[in-house]
Amino acid sequence: MILSELPTEVIVEILLCCDVFGVINIGETCKHLHEISCSKSVWISLIIDLKLRGVIDGRLVPQPTQLSLSELVGLAQRVLHGPKSWRPLPGAIELTPEVLRYVSLGPCTARPAYCRLLPDGRHFLLNNDGTLECWEVERNQRVWQSPLSKSGLEILSFALEQNELGVVMIAATCLQAGMFANASRAPRVYVDVSELDLRNLDNIIHTQHQLYPGGFDVLDLTVLAVSGDLVLFHSIVGGFLLIDWRTGTAGFLKAHHRTFKLALGATFMAMLSETRLRFFDTASLRSHLSVVDPDALLDSARIVFLEELRPFLKHRLQSPVAEPTSSTELSTGGLSLELAIYVYPNPLAHGTYRIWLVQSATNGRSPKVSYLHRLSLVYPPQSPSTPPVLYSTQSAPSVVSSGHAAQISFSGHSVAAQRSARVDAAAAASVVDRHHVQGQMELVHLPRAVTPTVALYSGALTYLEYATGKVTIVYYV
Repeated sequence: MILSELPTEVIVEILLCCDVFGVINIGETCKHLHEISCSKSVWISLIIDLKLRGVIDGRLVPQPTQLSLSELVGLAQRVLHGPKSWRPLPGAIELTPEVLRYVSLGPCTARPAYCRLLPDGRHFLLNNDGTLECWEVERNQRVWQSPLSKSGLEILSFALEQNELGVVMIAATCLQAGMFANASRAPRVYVDVSELDLRNLDNIIHTQHQLYPGGFDVLDLTVLAVSGDLVLFHSIVGGFLLIDWRTGTAGFLKAHHRTFKLALGATFMAMLSETRLRFFDTASLRSHLSVVDPDALLDSARIVFLEELRPFLKHRLQSPVAEPTSSTELSTGGLSLELAIYVYPNPLAHGTYRIWLVQSATNGRSPKVSYLHRLSLVYPPQSPSTPPVLYSTQSAPSVVSSGHAAQISFSGHSVAAQRSARVDAAAAASVVDRHHVQGQMELVHLPRAVTPTVALYSGALTYLEYATGKVTIVYYV
């Protein structure tokens, strides 16, 4: 019996087990299945699932059952393409961002800091004068404070990952307060990994994993990403450092005479070097990590040359950027190359990732030109007999500004601060889509030269008002 011949209630139950792309694909097979897949009950279930998984901002969708079918579908389109007012109309040469509402929270801090909205939209993390805090948006109150501050440690950098159960993984680097003023002690950098279960705000479960309690002797460690039990750092001196926080093993990741960038997925690591893209299974990477001496991190950590490992997938970009003919050309010759890579799980299609790549190149006195690539990866494979699938979702890369690489949302949008020579000018920012169509946004109480952070899936902007210590969240239509 084929699917369309099953009773309607059975078909609905099958659709409720699918993701958004699965429902759409089934609906395209015949008219009967299309009608069932477009039923409001199916889409209510899909949106509730996305909301529970922290993909859709809970403040934007308080009650999915009260929305029309077109509004429910629009929420899925928002995840894919960003807020509606961030999408250009046919033939338009600029965007017209429309503010839905402002939310002002706090005051949270008395000193300039960094804040970031979690994907669920209900919480944000704040570096409050060196202390990491979690705040709930709805009640405008702090619900968690890192115990590191009680040990005299100040946050230098952090990265986070929120899984589908609502548990937040936070990796942070810390420095002993006043360390540089104490000449009798050598400065140390400490690495901390925390798990926050935010499902019950009346009983937040916090699990702390402090790696190497004595700290590291390398001071310039910056957290880039955390995924499961792996944390990726960057050091100006040592390069990329990968740590398995469960085992305490680590290794420096290097490449031969190449400019390259790395990004972590749930079960893989992606490497972008010039026009080449490689994917490595993290299980195989772990076998190359080793226990290190925290007092001699640079000397004791194993060096792993990624080009000597076997990737499970390789890809060459169709790019206007020419590769340097030698390492000399790259370092001293006419070509200057800058790269960026972002890997995001696609919440609308299980086992699929959206990948954004930026290549910025200058040759001699030529102006810098940046190219934006969008790819899609299916991994792990749907079955053991099928290989991983990687494909480009555009015929050619888009030409964008070099600033687009600073931060890119899942939909491909980037936000940058606008600087004005006028003292009385209103603070503003610009949003740019993946085709380099942009729009101007005047933001209330935005400090000059401060770039708001853009939420991964909802497009909400978050920034800190330096004068008041308040956190502002801006939602867009």
